Amino acid sequence: MRVRHMFIKWWKNVLVVMLAAQFVLLGETVCMAAATLPELSLSASATEVKAGDKITYNVSYSNPGTVDYSGVVIDMNLLLGDGLIFYNSTLPTSTTSGSPSWTIGNLAAGATGGNFSITVGVGDNYAGDKVDSSLVLSGVSDEGTITVGSN
Repeated sequence: MRVRHMFIKWWKNVLVVMLAAQFVLLGETVCMAAATLPELSLSASATEVKAGDKITYNVSYSNPGTVDYSGVVIDMNLLLGDGLIFYNSTLPTSTTSGSPSWTIGNLAAGATGGNFSITVGVGDNYAGDKVDSSLVLSGVSDEGTITVGSN
């Protein structure tokens, strides 16, 4: 394979190889150009909790890039049980290994995506006063498999 233009430089101790309009990070993670990745955000009504509290998580996702994705799934790293009780979700959910998961399906290039929320309760036996959570969106395109974390 012949490459006409290749620029190599160091960025924050990571070797960045730029080919045409895209780049690849060499190291533990391989990424497509940032402009092609879906966006994912998570906000919570509270992070410090006590027994009896309810937490509402708001999730939003979009695909401002130019690549279509299929098989898109959003997984939340919130372990239900052990004092955290699932109340409801505005989008149908499944639970895998005690954590909620949402099947989005296709996420077209340029899609504004969607929003949904999940409500979780804090039971009497919850051991702690904080609830940390994050999301991971995964999907497949002609360019490969992607995984994007929430803010």
